[in-house]
Amino acid sequence: MFFLDRLDLDRRFRLLRRELEARGISEELRGWSFDSPPVEPPSRLVLFSVSELAGRYCQSMRDIYLRRILNVRPPTSVKMARGIVLHAVNREVLSLVKKLLFSGGVRSGSELVEDLLPLTGDVIDRAITEAENLLAKLSEDVKNQLRVEASAFFRFLAVQAAARVDQAISKYPHSDVDSIISSAV
Repeated sequence: MFFLDRLDLDRRFRLLRRELEARGISEELRGWSFDSPPVEPPSRLVLFSVSELAGRYCQSMRDIYLRRILNVRPPTSVKMARGIVLHAVNREVLSLVKKLLFSGGVRSGSELVEDLLPLTGDVIDRAITEAENLLAKLSEDVKNQLRVEASAFFRFLAVQAAARVDQAISKYPHSDVDSIISSAV
């Protein structure tokens, strides 16, 4: 949903490849596959999320042990609320873009932005309510901070969607709504 551009992806992959070539691959890992020992994970029953491994809260990984083995829920935090709110906004914007395009036919990106921006408050309020239902009641300070961040994120996604729609329309001027949506969103 982040409207990645093929040219941007190619450029980023080139940069990553250069970085990998500069670092090199450890000789002990050459020839090994992720699906076979010794690199294969010890158990396929427990699959970790990226956030558990990349967003370290506890260096000893006791939080993962508590969550995955002992089924102890972590204490709620502002970071968790922010994640829930931003994911909800992302999901809602994608749904709204498709809904607006399907209901109104092919429209320019500027028209799409004009239709999306008035919906910002409702989307953000629903996202904050979802976070409160999943976690706990949030303080007004936290809600206000989340509103600011979610509003900026909503506007960013609206502009990105509009740009991708305009790009798809200019690339395929005689396409129908389905084609524009499949290439833009």
